Amino acid sequence: MRAGPSGRVLRLLGGLLALYLAVPLGAFLIRLARSPNPGFSEAGLYPALLPSSLDARFSRTAFNTQSSPLTLTIMLGVAFVMVPIVILYQAWVYCRFSEPVTVESLEAEDLY
Repeated sequence: MRAGPSGRVLRLLGGLLALYLAVPLGAFLIRLARSPNPGFSEAGLYPALLPSSLDARFSRTAFNTQSSPLTLTIMLGVAFVMVPIVILYQAWVYCRFSEPVTVESLEAEDLY
């Protein structure tokens, strides 16, 4: 379904807000512009998150799309270990490259 002119304007404004201001309002406006029934389309679908038009057995529900408890436990453990490592790496890279490049540093031949 194509969005009308007002939907395109809302989508453009939402995209600009999300891109330049990095606020959740941008994502909300994009969702509002795309939805034929804003705010109520997901509530009426629960528990069928992705209903099938062929057969109800093929629908994806909130219950048959979840991972097993073992998978979720492993993912939680990996997240607890890896997220601090990534944050520390980002801080190290920021500190390492925070000095500006000067003409003197470019002329130093021992760096090449």
